[in-house]
Amino acid sequence: MDEKREMKDEILTFKVSGEEAEMIRKAAAKDGVSVSQHIRTCVLYVSFKQGDPVAVRVFTGGVNKAVKEFIEKVTRIQTKGAKARS
Repeated sequence: MDEKREMKDEILTFKVSGEEAEMIRKAAAKDGVSVSQHIRTCVLYVSFKQGDPVAVRVFTGGVNKAVKEFIEKVTRIQTKGAKARS
């Protein structure tokens, strides 16, 4: 399956209070992601819970990608282990 990565080419600008900005920055830093990624993830989570079809598609695509990457890592580890035992 040919995976297409959706380009992020839209820019949103909005105002928040100083307290809100600090809260968002701290939460993003705690999760080790950018402010943009943190906000996208929060919106995705809420929309997914509400059953939004776009959010469901994006979420399941992310889960599928994570599972595929995990399987590839396990396969590489198993292959290295088998070669080491030979």
